[in-house]
This record gives sequence, C-alpha cells and structure tokens, in this order.
Amino acid sequence: MENYNGKMVMADVQQRLLCFEYLPKGSLDAYITDSSGKLEWRKCYQVIKGICEGLNYLHQKRILHLDLKPGNILLDEDMMPKITDFGLSRCFEENQTRAVTNNVCGTLGYLAPEFYRGEITHKFDLYSLGVIIIELLTGKKGWSNEMLDTLQWEQIRVCAEIGIECTEADPAKRPASMKHIIIRLAELECSAHVIPAGGTNDLLLLHQFVLCFPFEPNKVITCPLELTNNTDNHVAFRLMDKSMGSSFLGLPLYGLVPPNTPYTLIVTTQEKEDQPRKYIIDVILHAATLILGDDEHINTFQSQPDKFFQDMGVAVQEVKLKALYSQPPHITTLSSKVIYYL
Repeated sequence: MENYNGKMVMADVQQRLLCFEYLPKGSLDAYITDSSGKLEWRKCYQVIKGICEGLNYLHQKRILHLDLKPGNILLDEDMMPKITDFGLSRCFEENQTRAVTNNVCGTLGYLAPEFYRGEITHKFDLYSLGVIIIELLTGKKGWSNEMLDTLQWEQIRVCAEIGIECTEADPAKRPASMKHIIIRLAELECSAHVIPAGGTNDLLLLHQFVLCFPFEPNKVITCPLELTNNTDNHVAFRLMDKSMGSSFLGLPLYGLVPPNTPYTLIVTTQEKEDQPRKYIIDVILHAATLILGDDEHINTFQSQPDKFFQDMGVAVQEVKLKALYSQPPHITTLSSKVIYYL
C-alpha cells in the first residue's frame, strides 16, 4: 500500500539492479609488487596481452577509457584481466581523432602529459598502458630506466620496450595505435614460442602457435606449420579459420600424420592482395586418431573430412593458433587526411 494524492493505493515498487561479473582475483593493484606475491612471467605476460587486447577492442569501438590504471583492471579466476570503470570514458564520433577539454580527470601517475593542455586522443590510453606494463615488469609503483636494465629475457625486453615507447612524453613518439602493439606481441610469440595457457596438444605437438605471413602486395605468401605425431597411431588433422568467414588463408586444410613422425604443413595465403583485408585471425587445429583398420572412418575422412571430425565428437582435440599478416607500418596521405595502415 502506498500513499498517492492522499489516498492509499495498491502499487508495485520497482527496483533496478546492476549485475556485474564476479572477479575473484581482485584488482591488478595487488599484483604489482616485488615480494612473493609477484606474478610469474607467463601469468604476467597473459595479463599484459589481455589488457592490450581489451584496450584494442575499445579503441576499435572508438571508446577512450581515460582512467586506465591497475585499480580499474580486475582479474577472473584464470587471471584474465577485465577493464572496468568507464565513468570518465568518452566515445568519439566516427571520423573524430581528438578532443580538447578543460575538464580532464583521472589518476596522477597514469595520466598522459598532454592532459595539462586538455588534449585527448587514443594515445592518451597508450600512456597509461605503458605505465602499467612497466610497473608489472618491475614490481614497483613508479619506475626508472635502471630497473629496466635488469630485464634480460627477450619476451620481457620487448614488453619493456613497448612500455617505454607508450610512456613517451610526445604522443607522436608513442606507437601509432593499439593494433601496432597487438601485432608486435604476436610477432614476439612467433619468434619466442610463447606457449599460450592450455599447453600443447596430446596427439600433435606444435612447434609454434602463431603463423606469420610477411605481407607483400600482390604476392601469395607461405608459412610452414611444424607438427609432430608422438603417438603410435595415425593422426588426422584439420586446420580451419575459427570464424568460418572470409579468411586471407587457403583454409580449411586436411592431412594425415604417420605415427612417431614430424610433419610440415605448408599454409598459404588465399589470393594476391594489394591491401590485406584482415591482419590477425584465429585458426583452429583439430586432431583425432585414425585407426587404419577402421574402413568406415577412413572412407569418411577421405570423402567427407568435416563429417569425420563431427562423428569423432569428444575424441577430437583442439588447439588455437593465430595467423598474422605483418608488414612495416607506413603512412599514406589522402585528401589532406593522414591514414595509418598496418
């Protein structure tokens, strides 16, 4: 019963609730430490890469976070980072590249220097990202070049370089975009064989998890994928584009690896292009044991390989890879606009 205009009436009382995903590992703040609580390198790299991918997604949607800091990055039970707190964020118009404001807020220490003049671009978030990367690597709030001199490993060194470049006082000296950073991390994985969480496949051992294609205009590019069958059975495989959409690769590919044998699969780009349509795609390798005495399965694999993997069900093992079109960044001027190509 509620009082309405002096009368008691029956009324429904509605409430609105905001429901958030529960992230049990808390904020990244707790893991920036040089004590025993510091993340081991594989987890640290996973967090750095996850933040970069999240920020890249936001920038693709023209969303600028503007308050990126460890306290606004929460971790799920698998230590996967989630960017939160968009109270200060802005969404640019489709062709908008910058904004000038007298009301720039944020957290000192993570704010880009240009906040003093009220200038906002996508490179504002890159500065904050750089600070976070270096704090994760050094384990300290605030850092110095002397701290970074102690970082020896190649993967850590490259991440440190990205962090330093992002924290350049001059925005023009920072990376051109988040896409450039994502590509550098993918190239790092390609050269350093950083094995993603989940490890390797039991049936087929992969020697790399990123397929790198150095883009050249109007040229079909090839990349070898090294596989090893360490089992005593023949293993059938299928390499396919995860999205099942338009891929720059000639997929799907099928094959059979003999027992206890190394195998080189040559993957090629699909066609000649003067400008790649995509730069990074998700690729999946499916593997299943093929018993030579089972004529039905052999015939199915030879005539209908997709049906073979469907029929095998839970016996199919899956490994996720990345395929990367990489080329040196260049700049083309068109109609007095500067367009960045990766």
